[in-house]
Amino acid sequence: MFNKKNKKIPKHLERGLRGENFAADFLKKHNVKILERNFRTRRGEIDLIAQDGEFLVFVEVRMRQKNSLVSAAESINAAKQAKWKIAATEYLAQNFDSPPDCRFDAILISADGDNFQDIEWIKGLFL
Repeated sequence: MFNKKNKKIPKHLERGLRGENFAADFLKKHNVKILERNFRTRRGEIDLIAQDGEFLVFVEVRMRQKNSLVSAAESINAAKQAKWKIAATEYLAQNFDSPPDCRFDAILISADGDNFQDIEWIKGLFL
């Protein structure tokens, strides 16, 4: 896989991109509209921003090999949550005069090598 500048993407980044695409397709099948991907600020990133009914949803996609010592959910630690909140605050400030109801969700994917096996959607992971 190559990026826009025709440079080869490292395998771990390629796998991450495939995981995000897999998560986005999963959400679309559940009538969730993807608004933005990989929203970046200097202090954090949001993998997917979506609309689920009346909620604006900030989605973290985590992928782990099935034999990993740390689960995908456990990898979303307090530091990651803090960066996620900061990025969400910046997104809201840039795009809304009055922020809508928001939610922080996680899409957890277990993989066996390059094959995705299970997907779990956790709505409202934290406040």
